[in-house]
Amino acid sequence: MKFISLCIVIASIIISFNYVWINRIETIKFNNYSFMILNKWTGNHCIFHPSDSARNDKRVKKEMTNCEVDDYGKIILP
Repeated sequence: MKFISLCIVIASIIISFNYVWINRIETIKFNNYSFMILNKWTGNHCIFHPSDSARNDKRVKKEMTNCEVDDYGKIILP
């Protein structure tokens, strides 16, 4: 009986950690062209512009914290 109780406790800890791990990053949509990626654990955030013209605009780079994407397509939060 103790083994079943221990298994239930361990399973609930794993499930709750997995839920928190999955929900640590939030995507907030500003408009049709840009959205913000927020890491809820650390508070790091960046704004992602899918269009090349917005990402290469000097004013946008200066005023906003833009996301950087590595060679493998992973988004790097500053």
